[in-house]
Amino acid sequence: MLRTIAEHLSRGRRLKRRLPKEMGDFPLMVSPEAGGLKYWRKDITKADPILFGLAREVVRPGFVVWDVGANQGIFSFCAAWLAGPKGLVVAVEPDTGLADLLNNSCAVSARIPRATVTIVPLAVSDSIGQRQFHIAKRARASST
Repeated sequence: MLRTIAEHLSRGRRLKRRLPKEMGDFPLMVSPEAGGLKYWRKDITKADPILFGLAREVVRPGFVVWDVGANQGIFSFCAAWLAGPKGLVVAVEPDTGLADLLNNSCAVSARIPRATVTIVPLAVSDSIGQRQFHIAKRARASST
């Protein structure tokens, strides 16, 4: 019951957090509505350590990185820092609310020397056409 209340109170909230120092220590916007209540924490490295580790492991300066299903962009912005100003990150996110959150993160980190982050608000499918996108009530990241 408390979790349900906390999730309800998290709807529409946008929080400014910072990437870890080794990823540029620059701001980005997150939402507990998007990734769960763990994003209320100030230290987002504990919220999704797998994404930070993956970025450290695979992204190098000058890389072009595709983040399909970017959600709120944790991996996208870590990759942008690691790829550096000569890199490019393409963040594909079909949820327009999350694509807007990604745009907010681009704005708050615009002066940081990082790869350009291009946001593509669409879904990838095996067929062409428009479809209904269902937004989950709990943690938008689980939407289909």
